[in-house]
Amino acid sequence: CCVVLGACLALGGSLALASAADCHAPPGGSVGKKACPDAAVPAAEHAKPLAGSSWRLVAMPSPGGAPGRVEIPPTQAYLVRFNEDGNASFRLDCNRGFGGWKMTLSGEASGQLTFGTVAVTRAMCPPGSFDSEVAQSLSRIRSWRIGEGRLYLSLTDDGGVLEWVDAPEFGR
Repeated sequence: CCVVLGACLALGGSLALASAADCHAPPGGSVGKKACPDAAVPAAEHAKPLAGSSWRLVAMPSPGGAPGRVEIPPTQAYLVRFNEDGNASFRLDCNRGFGGWKMTLSGEASGQLTFGTVAVTRAMCPPGSFDSEVAQSLSRIRSWRIGEGRLYLSLTDDGGVLEWVDAPEFGR
C-alpha cells in the first residue's frame, strides 16, 4: 500500500552557456547533445552536485512545531539517494519512498530543491518513529546547502532544517 505526497514549489532559473570551444556547429546549432554558445541551457543541467549522492538524516525540527530539534536515534534510519536520472530513493525508517527531484544552483554548494510526487509505503513503524514527519517534510523543502560535510535542507515557512550526513553505502 502506498500514499502519494505532492511537492510543488517555484524554481528560480539560472542559465549557463556552453563555451565556443565545446561547439563545432554553426551558432545556435548543436553537436550531439552539446549546445552552441548562443543556446542557453539551465546551469543545473551542467552541474548537479547532489546527483549520485546519498545522505542519512541525523537531526530534524521537533515534531508538532515545538521549539528545538530532534537528534535521530541510531536505531532509526532515514536515507535519501539523489539518482543521476532525476529520481530519488528514500528509506524512512521501516518505510520506503520514490519520487523525482529538481534543483537549481545559487552557489557552488547551495540552491533551491524540490521533490515531485513521492510515493511512500505505509508499513507501521515502531513507536517513536519519525517516518511520517520526515515523509511529510519532503513536500516542504525549499533549499539546500552543503557545508562541513553535511547536507542542510531548509523547510518552507521557517519550518527548520533537516540535517544529513554523507551515506555513500545507501543505494549501491
